[in-house]
Amino acid sequence: MNELQLTWARFASVWWLVTWRGILGGMLVGGIAGGLIGLVGAMMGADTGAIQSIATYVGAGLGLGWGAFVLYCAMRKRYDGFRIALVPA
Repeated sequence: MNELQLTWARFASVWWLVTWRGILGGMLVGGIAGGLIGLVGAMMGADTGAIQSIATYVGAGLGLGWGAFVLYCAMRKRYDGFRIALVPA
């Protein structure tokens, strides 16, 4: 297998994919989760501080999971002229 040099253009392709998918997906997942937690918490009569705390921890967990998923997808993707491969050292 021929190894390609890391260039700024190749780096930017991967970085941009991870960045925009991470931000957009994180906003969607966080917004939906926060809305649902707020709705359920309000219907149950929970304290606003408790709702915010729960939403923060759930959002952090979902954010970590989403970030891992985005990185996994970025590593499987075929870019223009290259793909990411794991090779033994």
